[in-house]
Amino acid sequence: DMDAVAGIVDAMDGVKYDVPNNIYINGRLMLAKGQQVLDGRQFLIFVRNRNYRLGDIQRVKNQQAIMLELFKQFKSAGNIVRIPKIYNSLSDNIKTNLSLEQIMSLAHYATQTLDTEKIDTHVLATSFANGRLSQSWTRSYSYLIINQQARAQLLYDIWGLEVKPDATDVIYPRLPNEPNDPVDPE
Repeated sequence: DMDAVAGIVDAMDGVKYDVPNNIYINGRLMLAKGQQVLDGRQFLIFVRNRNYRLGDIQRVKNQQAIMLELFKQFKSAGNIVRIPKIYNSLSDNIKTNLSLEQIMSLAHYATQTLDTEKIDTHVLATSFANGRLSQSWTRSYSYLIINQQARAQLLYDIWGLEVKPDATDVIYPRLPNEPNDPVDPE
């Protein structure tokens, strides 16, 4: 639940972040470029934005970067004391049998042992396609097609799991009379 993420950010009194570019929604500036403290709503605007040449691929990279920054700032001494406030902001969005004390213990462990500089992030290799998932569809859409060989290799490289690549998704071509898709990444 993304509202839970906004709750964490607000419970931490925001996240300091250098927004790389202005973000517009329907022609209206929603988030300005530059260093600032994002509240929960602004944080969601940033992580949900996909108005980039590479669309979702850049969005995923942005999400990874800001989540690492969120964790880094959470680790600071001032935010550790906010764990009960953070927990309360999440309690409606979490189902767990862990007690508050257990959660605080895990948070303490994470903040004392995990180094954000040693956390690796990955984005699956993909290619853009535009068409139909079924021959019967009368409208085309833009898709990211996962490189299944690269996916299998990534699973092996990270966890040592040997998996067979799945079949590559089949995208049927656009219909000859179909108008161009306004969200086509090309």
